[in-house]
Amino acid sequence: MTNGAWSEVWHLWRVVIPRRSITGRLLVGQVWRRRDGRRWIYKRFVAPGQHDVHA
Repeated sequence: MTNGAWSEVWHLWRVVIPRRSITGRLLVGQVWRRRDGRRWIYKRFVAPGQHDVHA
């Protein structure tokens, strides 16, 4: 895998300062993160066995 291809892989990351997800929600804690070429993008992480329920 080249350095450019590695940046396109989602990896788990711990967020302390809230970040905006790709859907615009604020995220904190464990999230999926990858580089889209110029900036980091974040996606909510749901652990196996957890339900994806929004209040």
